[in-house]
Amino acid sequence: MAASGLQLEVREGEQAVVVTVAGELDMTSTDAFAAALQRAGDAQRQLTVVDLTALEFIDSSGLAALIKAEHEAQGAGRRFVVVRGPRQVQQLLELTGLAERLELVDSLAELSLA
Repeated sequence: MAASGLQLEVREGEQAVVVTVAGELDMTSTDAFAAALQRAGDAQRQLTVVDLTALEFIDSSGLAALIKAEHEAQGAGRRFVVVRGPRQVQQLLELTGLAERLELVDSLAELSLA
């Protein structure tokens, strides 16, 4: 799925749903991102993972979508984990305080999703 420079992939496994985000997550693409996260939530796995390793840019609307998804997952009793993105994305998460709020990991391998 692509929306103005955003590529999304949703993979459902037995234990988790992984949403891989690549390109630019901004106000023109947050609806597509929110739809992918809704699909992940609908799968009703105990773990939702958002992989930002290929994300090149994120703006405030993308950050808001991440916060909303994390809040909804927690409200449904699901774990929500974010795989760190490139340096500029990670710096924004740190500057906004989201790095402290979100559960962050360095790679999918850390989660042992067999």
